[in-house]
Amino acid sequence: MPTDRPRLTVTLTDEMLRDVEDFRFSRRIKTQSKALSELIKIGMQRLESELNDTDEKKPVTVDGLTDQEMRFLALYDQLGEGGQSLIDGWLSLTPPNRRLLLAILQAILQQQ
Repeated sequence: MPTDRPRLTVTLTDEMLRDVEDFRFSRRIKTQSKALSELIKIGMQRLESELNDTDEKKPVTVDGLTDQEMRFLALYDQLGEGGQSLIDGWLSLTPPNRRLLLAILQAILQQQ
């Protein structure tokens, strides 16, 4: 049956295809396309739910940052405007100054 809705092509691994087919048959969905649409819809709803989670006890993380980098960011936030301005000035300089800042922050973390 033709449709006016947008179409796209998706490449799946064999394992993902098996998972889609298992989902499709367990829900008695007639086509792979409808099964994929349903899985995308479920995934988007879950993502939206996670993003809207207002539990303040849940730590805020940034993808790709190590725990140490997250602690550096926390220290930076505690410095106030004057300290942050000083560090921002250092960072705008040469790489040796960046290494110096890193060494200073590491020393502070070791004292805590």
